Amino acid sequence: MDNKDYKLFTLEDFLSDDFFIASVKSPVRQSTAFWQDFVASDPPNISEYLVARRYIESSNEILPFITDREISLLWDNIVAETGLNKPERRPRRKYMLYPAAVAASVLMLFALWPSDDVTRHVEICEYACAKADSTESREAKLILSDAKTVVITDKEAEIRYDDSKITVSRSQIPKEESAKYNQLIIPKGKMSRLTLSDGTKVWVNANTRIVYPAEFTGKQREIYVDGEIFLDVVHDDRPFIVRTKGLNIEVMGTRFNVCAYDKGELERIVLVEGSVRVADKTGGNKRVLEPKQMYEAAGGETRVEEVDVRKYASWIEGLYYFDRERLENVARLLSDYYGVSIVCSEKTGGFACSGKLDLKSDLDEVLLGLSLSLPVVCEHVGDDMYIIVLKND
Repeated sequence: MDNKDYKLFTLEDFLSDDFFIASVKSPVRQSTAFWQDFVASDPPNISEYLVARRYIESSNEILPFITDREISLLWDNIVAETGLNKPERRPRRKYMLYPAAVAASVLMLFALWPSDDVTRHVEICEYACAKADSTESREAKLILSDAKTVVITDKEAEIRYDDSKITVSRSQIPKEESAKYNQLIIPKGKMSRLTLSDGTKVWVNANTRIVYPAEFTGKQREIYVDGEIFLDVVHDDRPFIVRTKGLNIEVMGTRFNVCAYDKGELERIVLVEGSVRVADKTGGNKRVLEPKQMYEAAGGETRVEEVDVRKYASWIEGLYYFDRERLENVARLLSDYYGVSIVCSEKTGGFACSGKLDLKSDLDEVLLGLSLSLPVVCEHVGDDMYIIVLKND
C-alpha cells in the first residue's frame, strides 16, 4: 500500500490488490480510515473503486483464476451497464474474483451487475462517511463544496434548491458553486426547513446531519441522514430512498418521520400517510408500513406497532406530545431543542410524563410547566446548565 498510487488504479488493479480486498472483506480501523480519505480526495477513478468495492462486498466465495478473454468480456458488460470507459490493457498477474452469489461462471454474475443507481447509493454512503462533520458546533452549516461553506445564524433557517440557485434565508447562491453532494449540519438549539431540488420538503431537527445531491439525477432519488428529519416527499416516477447507518427506506410520495443517529443503536420510522418500504443494509427484514405504524430496529431485532403519530411528528410544529415518557428522555429532547444541558437527578429521571409541551415558549416557561405537573423543581446551575430535582430535596 505504501508505494501505490490508488488514484491510477483500474477496476482490474483494485480486484487484484491484496490490501484492497482485505480492506473490504475484513476491515480494520486503519484500512477504513485509509479508504475514507481516498474517497474524500475525489479521485478520478472513483467509479471504478466503487464498482470494485460493491462487487467484493456482495461476494461469498472464491472462483478459480480467470483468463484475459473473460476479463475483456467482463469489462464489456461493465461498460454496457455503467458507462465506464474500458481501460487500455496492461500486463497483470492472475487473480481471483469473488462472486456475488454461487454461480456457474463470472459472466453470469455480470449479467446481474447493479445499475448506476446501485453504484450511486454506495457513493452517497461513502461520501457521508468520509465527510462526517460534527454537529457539536454552535452554528448551523451548509457545506456546498470543499471550498464553500455557508454559516447559518438563524434559529430556524429556510433553505431552498431551485433550478439555478440555492436560497439560504435571505441570501441566494448560484447553483454552480455547489458540488455534487451537499451537507446540512444542524446543531443543538437549531432547526431547519429544507426544500430539495425535486420539491420534497424536509424538516431537519436539532443535532442532525443530512447529505443530499444538489440535483437529483438517475432513476432514483437518495439522501443520507444521521439524526432526525420529517419528510413530505413529492410524488415522482423515481423512488425516493432515505439511507441511514442501518436502514434503507423507500417511498414514492408520502409523509413520515425518521430518527436514526449514527452513534445510536435505535433506528425508528413513523409513517404519517402514504406507504414506505423499510429494509436493513443487507436487504433483509423487509417491511411495508401503513399509516400510523412505527418500525423500530435495535440490536438486530425489529418490531412494528401502531402509534399516535403526534408523539413522533409534532416537533415540526413546535410541540412535543408525551405518553408516560420517562422524564430523563424529555430532558434530553429539551436539551437538543434549546441547545442547553438539562439533566435529571437520580430520583427524578424515571418519572413518567404525559401531556404536551409548547416549544414556542421560552425554556424557563417550559421548565415551569414541568414543575407544576410533577413534584420537581428545575434549578439553573450555570449559563447553559439545568438540573431537575425533587421539590423537597
